[in-house]
Amino acid sequence: MSQAKRSTRRRTGRVGNSNVSSRLSNKDQLVGLLEWFLADAGIFSKVKFHGNTSWLPKNLVWLALCWAWSESKNLTDAFTEAVGCCQVLSKSSALSTYQGFMGALTRWTSEFIYLLCLLLQQRMEEIGGKFWRIGGWVPIAFDGSRSTAPRTKANEKAFCAPHFGNSRTAQSRRKKPSSKITSTPRCRKSDATPQISSRQASTRLTCSS
Repeated sequence: MSQAKRSTRRRTGRVGNSNVSSRLSNKDQLVGLLEWFLADAGIFSKVKFHGNTSWLPKNLVWLALCWAWSESKNLTDAFTEAVGCCQVLSKSSALSTYQGFMGALTRWTSEFIYLLCLLLQQRMEEIGGKFWRIGGWVPIAFDGSRSTAPRTKANEKAFCAPHFGNSRTAQSRRKKPSSKITSTPRCRKSDATPQISSRQASTRLTCSS
């Protein structure tokens, strides 16, 4: 084997080893993703918290995400798993009790969701780059998933369109009752009862006698 081939193999081997050593673990990739998404906690600067609040908004968001991603069937088990994930990722958890976690979500979800949606749109635009808009439009794709909820008055008020079914198109599609009255033709008694000819009657009388 020539010296040139040997040197080439040595160089390729070194590059391959450096690529393997530079690979990030799943933990490092997830931490980097979370830090990229919410690099600046300044979006919560205008939110007024209670004086006894000991957790940071960023940590509560991470805890809620880990809780939502959990595959546990029970909510409490999912919370326990989420606390463990947060302790591995950031060495801390916003809350340590399920009751406190539920109380924080009930109190702050409405305010956090609005801010996080704006931030998510910014991050999507950063990822999209020159493909963010096509012909002036933002292309959005849906996977066609369907979710259901109990048919209660509260859910209908929250999720149903307020004027659903009242548009002109919907009203025109409704089937109007027919004004025509259809009647079944009457059958005559002679049509329903089989008739016997006089010849058949005489034959029956002869046989019976």
